[in-house]
Parts: sequence; C-alpha cells; structure tokens
Amino acid sequence: MKTDIIVAIIGAAGVVIAAIIGVIHKKKEKTNPKELNINQNIAGNNNTQTGIQINKKESDYNGRKSIITQNNKGTHNTQVGLQYNYEEHHNYGLSPSEATNIAIAMFREYYPQLQQQALQKLEQLLWEKLKCIPPENIIPPTAKIAVPTIQKASITEEQEIRELYANLLASSMNSVMKNGVHPGFVEIINQLSPDEAKILNYFFSHNTVPTVTLRAENDKHEGVDVIKNFSDIGEKTACENAFEVNKYFDNLIRLGLIVSAQSISSLTNKSLYEPLKKHPAMESYKNSVENRPLPYNKAIFNESYMYLSDFGKAFCVACLGINNISVTFKQIKDSQGDNTSV
Repeated sequence: MKTDIIVAIIGAAGVVIAAIIGVIHKKKEKTNPKELNINQNIAGNNNTQTGIQINKKESDYNGRKSIITQNNKGTHNTQVGLQYNYEEHHNYGLSPSEATNIAIAMFREYYPQLQQQALQKLEQLLWEKLKCIPPENIIPPTAKIAVPTIQKASITEEQEIRELYANLLASSMNSVMKNGVHPGFVEIINQLSPDEAKILNYFFSHNTVPTVTLRAENDKHEGVDVIKNFSDIGEKTACENAFEVNKYFDNLIRLGLIVSAQSISSLTNKSLYEPLKKHPAMESYKNSVENRPLPYNKAIFNESYMYLSDFGKAFCVACLGINNISVTFKQIKDSQGDNTSV
C-alpha cells in the first residue's frame, strides 16, 4: 500500500516538473526571437525557404550584411540565408551599397518569398541614385516608405514608373530631403502612367504649359466645348499616346499635382498659343465646327494654362531625381507671376 502511494506521488511530481519545463521553454522562445527558421514545401511548386534571420538592435547599428541566395530552376525555387541587422533610431553615414541592402532587407522582412530577380533592377537604380548623395547624408529608410515603395516597384514593368519609385526611396534616405517626402507619394506613383511621368518632367522644367479649348458657339456666346485643354506637350515629350493629353491632365489634377487656370487667366506671351491654334488636329476640328448648321457654327478658342500645385512641386522634387532639381520653387513662382494675365 505504501509502495503504491510513493509511486503515485513520484508520478505526480514528474508531471508537474515536465509542465514547468515546458512553460520555461515556451517563454524562452517568445522572449528570444532572434532566429526564425521557416521550411515550406508546397505541392506542385516545390518552394523551399530556409534560414531567415532577423536581428534588430536598438543601441548598436549594424546594417552591414544582406545575403540573399536563390536557385531558380523550372518551378523549383530555393531561398536561403536572408540576414540583416538594423536599429530603431537613425544613424547617418552609410555607403550606397549598405543603404541599398538595408532597404531591400527591410522589405524582405515583410515579403520574404518574393523572388530576388524581381528586385534586381530596382536595387541597381537605387544604388545609382544613392551614389549622388554625400555618404554623411545617407540614412536608413522608414518601413512606412520603403516597404510599399519596393513592393509596388518590384511588380512595375515600365521603366519611367520604376525610376519614380527609385527616386522616391532615395529621397527618403537623404537626411536633407526626407522631410519633403509625403507618404502619399507612393500611392500617387502607382496611379501614374509612363506618359504622365514624362509630362510631369516637362512641367517641372517649364513651369507652365499653355492650353487652348475649342468651343462651338452661337452669336450669344452660348455653346459647348469641342476640344478641351488641348496641348502639344504629348508630342514634345514623346508620349506613346500624344493626343490623350487632356485625359492625362484630368488625372494629374485629380491627384492634386497640377492646377488648371481654366478660362479666368492666360499667359501674357500670346505667341505660345499660336502653334496650338494652328496645329493640324485643331485646324481639322475648327473646320468641322464652321461647317456645322446654324446656330452653333462659330469656332472660338479659349486660352488658358496648367501649372504645378505646391503638392505637385514637392512630388517632383522627391520623385524626379536629383539631376532634375535645377529649378527652385521661387523661380517657378516668379515665372508664373510674370507670364499670367487675367
């Protein structure tokens, strides 16, 4: 009888000790998340990902190492050994290579399975942008800018749009320019076409863009717009759809990047409007209006212009690249003031 009691007590004690060890082991795993090993096998694709190590240090910044190895063969993808270190507060003085590695590694924490080849062009672009920045001004990016920027850039095929993403990310890693980087810029780039990127480049270097609207009116100046906000900027910037500019203007206005002066004012240099009025496309539309039956057969041109908004100027500074920032905001404002009339 005594033997049975002793055995029961020993058994109960063993259960308690095992439970305590399990709790301690579980707690240790939660409080020491320095290593994360993921092994995945997906039937059909045979994707294996191993050895992702993430070390965050709050006091000692070592954003020096980013190792990514991939073996892509058919549908078999292997990603091994992604490792990086970064801290929560800002440290200055990084080389372009170090800063590029940090940005890409930060993105990998959120999207670890993205194939490396999708980021190669962006990495090269970013490195080229960062070379133009003095090393003492290069800082780590914030996840709020870096992660969505790299995510969207990695699935972008158009070179013009990828350039905008790379410039934005480089600006956010420049201690001199980072305060001018608005989080909304990432989503704005996502809503731009390559042609609209070309048009923005033109706006930033030419300040204002003259436009004409062709109307069909009667003797009382009543009528309708036939062609609205016509411009030859599409041809000047080699847009793929050069005669879709009025639609591009609508989108850029919607995004808050440009402003239309509408019909309330025009540029004082009237010679800027003559090439638009005599453009073959406008001549054709004008003839069609004049051949209409009465009463709406008078072709009338309304002169106006488009210009960058303050938000649009900030966007251009951050996203068009270091080499394009040769025109200051004061020059833009002065130019607008000298060339407009009510």
